[in-house]
Amino acid sequence: SPLFLLILSPWLTDDKLSWPAIGATLLVVGGSLLLVYHPTGRGWHEQRKGIVLATLAAVFFALNSCYDRLAVLEGKPTGGGFAGNLHTAAMAGFAMTLVSATFLAPLVIWRLQSLRAMRAQQNGLWVRGLLEVAFMTSKLTALQFLPAPYVVNIQRLALLLSIIGGRVFFKEEDFGRRLGAGALILIGVVVTAWL
Repeated sequence: SPLFLLILSPWLTDDKLSWPAIGATLLVVGGSLLLVYHPTGRGWHEQRKGIVLATLAAVFFALNSCYDRLAVLEGKPTGGGFAGNLHTAAMAGFAMTLVSATFLAPLVIWRLQSLRAMRAQQNGLWVRGLLEVAFMTSKLTALQFLPAPYVVNIQRLALLLSIIGGRVFFKEEDFGRRLGAGALILIGVVVTAWL
């Protein structure tokens, strides 16, 4: 998605990206690709469906980030300063989550088994919902100050936590390669933060 943002962000949001920002994004993407690269005996044919769907998801994520930026730039803060920006972002995040739930509600209601499963996992879903609103509020607040590619680059810090958590909690192998990929991501994030 950061690669697609390099193309879509200047076009949709009219954000001007510097060469260091483009280089930082390429470092983040390179580190991300190195992180998920795992040579297997399976070829393109066996993985084609997953690769195509993942690429579509990346395009939609990039478009989503661009439209999030447009939404917060067009919104009028209800108060002054950072508190007004935070309020605007929180309301936009809540509204986006509510609209998403509205679109998906007929599918859940149609499948009664899904509704029963959701009731059984109610506590986890409340926590997940609160985390989603916290994520959207943070992201939308950041988008009021930074172009979408910068925000998405910085969000990739979560991959570093995944690398360390995977090793500590799940005893994942290939830690050296993953840590090297994480270092590339970290360098890209640091360059982004300096811009």
